[in-house]
Amino acid sequence: MQEAEKIHIVGISGIGMSAIAKILHQEGLKVSGSAEKENDQTKLLTALGIEVKIPHQKENVLGAKTLLYSTAVKPDNVELEEGRRLGLNICNRRQFFPLFFGVLFKEAKKIAVSGTHGKTTTTTMIAKIFLEAKIESNFLVGAMWDEIGSNEKVVEKAKAFIVEADESDGSFLGIPSFITIVNNIDCDHLDFYKDMEALKKAYRTFIENTDEEGCSFLGEEASFLREGFKKKSIVYGFSKGLDLQAYNVKSEGMLQTFQAEFQGKDLGEFKLPVLGKHFVFNALAAIASALFFKIPLETVKKALENYRLPSRRMEVKGVLEGVPVIDDYAHHPLAVLKTYEGLKEVYQKMLIIFQPHRYSRTKETQKDLIEVLKTMSSSGSKIILLPIYSAGEKKMENVSSEIIAEEAGVEYALDFQAAKERVKSILKNKAYSALVMMGAGDVTHFYSVLKGG
Repeated sequence: MQEAEKIHIVGISGIGMSAIAKILHQEGLKVSGSAEKENDQTKLLTALGIEVKIPHQKENVLGAKTLLYSTAVKPDNVELEEGRRLGLNICNRRQFFPLFFGVLFKEAKKIAVSGTHGKTTTTTMIAKIFLEAKIESNFLVGAMWDEIGSNEKVVEKAKAFIVEADESDGSFLGIPSFITIVNNIDCDHLDFYKDMEALKKAYRTFIENTDEEGCSFLGEEASFLREGFKKKSIVYGFSKGLDLQAYNVKSEGMLQTFQAEFQGKDLGEFKLPVLGKHFVFNALAAIASALFFKIPLETVKKALENYRLPSRRMEVKGVLEGVPVIDDYAHHPLAVLKTYEGLKEVYQKMLIIFQPHRYSRTKETQKDLIEVLKTMSSSGSKIILLPIYSAGEKKMENVSSEIIAEEAGVEYALDFQAAKERVKSILKNKAYSALVMMGAGDVTHFYSVLKGG
């Protein structure tokens, strides 16, 4: 990769691609990009001096030698078509990552965090520990994180590179890793993998990329990957007999405490200022990473006690009609349930605005989603479903929020405006202790709509 060569990123506005753009820019490479429309990330990139063009047009690729494109970009995108005509180097993230991580950041030991659930929080927990330990490290995160004021950070002569490894498009297979982490494997992204066997096979390939001197950390639900795996591995979770186990988990207000044991050795008590047992599980992967890097336990404990979640993870956006408005990225049924259970520790009755994400994912998980919605509704909370956020997908027959709402016995709102009117009416009754917005789409902007009058 020559400094004089320009890289144009098609679909630069996503949280992952924007982070890559920032890092390349900071490394002195010429970077430009394009997006279908402006958002917070394009504004940040422009402020950094990165040229971002809106919308996609074939003229945008002029002067570039390489086109790096997002998975969200369709094959018939005008810029990709022009790139092919001009004979440019065209690659996706999986094809680009061996160069990015293996050449540009060759010396840093990569810690790649994967799994259906908990990637972002696990990545930031590890990052928090490394910051506390003052180990020079780079970070690539799938969300904005106040601790670093961005979704990425690069330093000179980094000893480690902590990266959220996205399985959705197979790009995690392009990361040469010192440590690989698989929190869990659930039914997701079958639009890309076609079936669960193909998904599990991809995760197996991912851990096989672990360095010979490194280690693979596997959540107990992913422990089957250990069979036949000849490199070093550690299994973590809540069950007895695991290499790393959390037990005696307690919560009081916004604080959780737990004990941990590693291969028979008592590690003592840990404190975590976030709601939900699933965050304790994520913390175990962070603790394992720290132990492998020989970071003192007291440093690890101090970091976790002062940990703060990244954006859109139980994020309090403000207050409306006397109740907190909470924004959360949860969209897979299991993540929705775990988030709900965590919030339930403090908020007994919630008004939840949920936006299903992608037609393909909704179709895959519809049965589970209906059961989760029923569970939340039966425990005293009220659910309002927004239309499915397509993320560029075409509508599918018999896949809709209306159908799900009817089968789950919850409400459906035609759009943001209808949901706004319903929410304002409900909150006036003072029956709920929190308003929660859930989903991976633009439901995060619903609070702004509410505040609009």
